[in-house]
Amino acid sequence: MTTEEYPDHSSHKVLIQELKVLLAATGCLLKHTFCEGNQVADRLANMGVNQEDEMMLHVILLDDIIPLLEADMGHGF
Repeated sequence: MTTEEYPDHSSHKVLIQELKVLLAATGCLLKHTFCEGNQVADRLANMGVNQEDEMMLHVILLDDIIPLLEADMGHGF
């Protein structure tokens, strides 16, 4: 997503410019991946949307996450 995708009056333009400055200063790289390429994050996000508690801490790896983690690792991240 670039600033060119938003009109000059867009509130996103300033945010994107600030992010570019931060990324350049830290040397970080952002890369988009579809949910199929990061199934663990997708599953955890869906769990968070459906939970009633404000915060939940899992101290062990959930059984249904293990196969997703193995699949994600196969994508070469």
